[in-house]
Amino acid sequence: MSAVEACADGLVLRLYIQPKASRDSIVGLHGDELKVAITAPPVDGQANAHLVKFLAKQFRVAKSQVLIEKGELGR
Repeated sequence: MSAVEACADGLVLRLYIQPKASRDSIVGLHGDELKVAITAPPVDGQANAHLVKFLAKQFRVAKSQVLIEKGELGR
């Protein structure tokens, strides 16, 4: 399976998230996933909210267009 797949509604990204990083960035591939470093801690959904905001900014779309399908409570 690929880290990025096109679908009818847009893109599906398989991500490996590194919370509490020094800065927000798309790091590169991590196995079959795209590694994304974010500054937010994995507490009370802060990392997920920050990830949605970061991806929306990177892809220049509204935050409402970014959905987390799986992994909302990974830690």
